[in-house]
Amino acid sequence: MGKFHLTIVLAIAVLVMAGCAPRKTIAPPEVKKKIKGNLAAVSIPPRARGTLEYSGFRDFKSDFYMTRLGDTIDLLMPGPLGFPIAHVKVTRDTLLSLEGVEIKGLEFEDLLRPIDFDSPLASFRIERVYYSGRHAVAEGRILTGKGIVKATPAGRLERIRIEFTGGILTLGKFSLWGGNRSYPAEIAWRGDKGILRIVLHAE
Repeated sequence: MGKFHLTIVLAIAVLVMAGCAPRKTIAPPEVKKKIKGNLAAVSIPPRARGTLEYSGFRDFKSDFYMTRLGDTIDLLMPGPLGFPIAHVKVTRDTLLSLEGVEIKGLEFEDLLRPIDFDSPLASFRIERVYYSGRHAVAEGRILTGKGIVKATPAGRLERIRIEFTGGILTLGKFSLWGGNRSYPAEIAWRGDKGILRIVLHAE
């Protein structure tokens, strides 16, 4: 085989290798902008292995991000682009582990006692309760370890359990003071300080 033919063979080999080489995916500008906004939208513990993109709404007065039954969240894995890898609908059996970013179902368990607004319950402390229109709002802080806030259900039980780095919060559709009114609960978190805001909507 002459040098000319060898040169042609080598050139073809280089072209084939270049075509088979892994290519870096480049997201279009509008996708990059959306991803950047999503990553900046929610603050979670820095040691989390993923990022939660919340698709609900933001309470600008308190700077909390609300999550509600029926809402949909996206899971974003860390990386140069961070494309969503899963769309998860928040249900009564959804467990969101912010530290490990894992979604799995839970078995039902009875919620045995009402929330005590006068004393700490497990490692969750209610710091203040106030009314905003027809809404009862309880704000508290997860202190240390694993703590569960329990409530007595009223009617059909709809609950959501969210595991934070500092504790666990379990809430459902319940009667706040033992009356006939029930309150579907909304849960909000802010950063990695374990600050919670519970909004109970009167029906």
